Amino acid sequence: MSAYSDFLDKHDDLITKVNDAIMYSKFHAIKEVYIDLALLKDTRLGLILATDKEALPYIKANLDRYQMRPNRSFTFAFPKLKYKESEYQKMYKDAKYSRDIFNCSPDTSLSGMIKRIFIMLYDNNTRVRYFDKIHVTVNTYPLQQNDLTKTYCNILNNISDGRAVVEFITTDPRTINEDKWRSMDLMFIDNINYTCDVKGTLYKPLIEEASMPLTQIYAPYSCEDSMLHQWQRYNVDFTDKETMKLLFQTTELVMNTLCHFLFASFDVATDK
Repeated sequence: MSAYSDFLDKHDDLITKVNDAIMYSKFHAIKEVYIDLALLKDTRLGLILATDKEALPYIKANLDRYQMRPNRSFTFAFPKLKYKESEYQKMYKDAKYSRDIFNCSPDTSLSGMIKRIFIMLYDNNTRVRYFDKIHVTVNTYPLQQNDLTKTYCNILNNISDGRAVVEFITTDPRTINEDKWRSMDLMFIDNINYTCDVKGTLYKPLIEEASMPLTQIYAPYSCEDSMLHQWQRYNVDFTDKETMKLLFQTTELVMNTLCHFLFASFDVATDK
């Protein structure tokens, strides 16, 4: 079996969910796709490694806990890191770190499957007689674009083999134009709590208007700090997959009244 086949086997949960999304949309084309860069490249790990090379053994030892964390923090799984959470959050948004962060960011399972996803989406579109290229918007926020991100954009366009046109933007997702959100057919959102917050532009079309019932949204686990603190009081085992599914089941059900929503794992692609 090839190394690529091994990789797909290890991350079959994500590819199964994406395939389910395509089957869900089999009667209409998926023309517009949105992806947060942090789900293609783990930019949080990128920042940790860019600012503390000696953290690598510690990260490897606690990677399983990191993959299953219930929020999008830096320090939940790594409480002994060099900096505090607030310091990492500040550096994460500092443009001077953008290039180093990207350079140190490992690929995720989504990145490893993106070519296959392009093929699956395009093939489905042709079945409903839509032959144009899929338009893919990758949002690098909070990282600023640089020579490395531009190279990566070119790579994604090349591996699409003419099936997709990939465009990179750098925009706070809470300020993206509402009509841009309405046009999306498939979205991979890094921080669902932040992006869907009442102060953001996605809130109105998705939640207030409920005007996006056919839109498919995938996101990693993400809960509010208040909820996390409540769970911690009860000593919840965040490393247990079944427990995590139960904790986020209600959120998933509620979101599914507004769109086609699923929590998915966007693990760092390791050789384990």
